[in-house]
Amino acid sequence: MPKPVEELEEIARDVGREIGEAMPPGVGFALLVFDFGSDGTISYISNARREDMIAALKALIVNMEAES
Repeated sequence: MPKPVEELEEIARDVGREIGEAMPPGVGFALLVFDFGSDGTISYISNARREDMIAALKALIVNMEAES
């Protein structure tokens, strides 16, 4: 059963805080937290601006699809 999005957001914030503190200046991160399955919920947290994070995720998808 999918978790409420608020629960996933809380998990992402807690873990993201730890990741952010460990990152050196100038290094971005994004953390996706999701339920498995097509009807699950998803949440993310990032230290990047929204448009920078979207661009990074698009580049990641292109690279991952090229590898398959």
